[in-house]
Amino acid sequence: MKTFSNLPAHLPHLLLGLGLFLTATAAQAQTNVWQGGASPSPTEYALPANWSLGRVPGPMDDARIPATTNQPVINNLGIARTLTIDPSATLTIAQLGNLDLYGDLRDNGILVANGSITTRSTGTTAQILDGTAAGTSGVLNLTDLIVLGSAGATLQTPTRLSRSLQLTGNLTTTPPTGVGPLTLLSTPTNTAFVVNNGTGVVNGIVTMQRAINTTTS
Repeated sequence: MKTFSNLPAHLPHLLLGLGLFLTATAAQAQTNVWQGGASPSPTEYALPANWSLGRVPGPMDDARIPATTNQPVINNLGIARTLTIDPSATLTIAQLGNLDLYGDLRDNGILVANGSITTRSTGTTAQILDGTAAGTSGVLNLTDLIVLGSAGATLQTPTRLSRSLQLTGNLTTTPPTGVGPLTLLSTPTNTAFVVNNGTGVVNGIVTMQRAINTTTS
């Protein structure tokens, strides 16, 4: 049986290079498209059979949500590298759900974010949160946004936050003309707040609301 010792001197290096190439190719991001409708949970994000690749999206998958009959719901944990919501499509994050993103979010449809979104940048480029529709109102409505990773995240669409902004990495706001890109909402019963878990800061414009209860007894 032949071994590397009796092969031409250059061939082991070629084989090693080919192996590294195949490994790198396998590790490249793949597009995983939501299909939905699988039993027993036709709208469950975490059910492998609901996805085109037959598995739940992971940190190296570009997840895409088209407009289908059974739109996805993240009840616990959902993961993706990038996530794109197509026009007329809806992604719901339940109250106890969390979307872990390792890349960008493109909300071109409707995002119902009753739970949290965590950005987990692992490189040197900030993750981008934007979209052409942003909930059909032109605004990205979030409950909790958790920014991790040294590269941080950038908001490129007007965003309203109803509960908490938790910073380990930086959050940059890029305002459209005349519009504050990030608003911390306030009601008589709840006011959004910021938690700094490290050295993270907000770079840009932030509007902080303060509700006034005008009810008299």
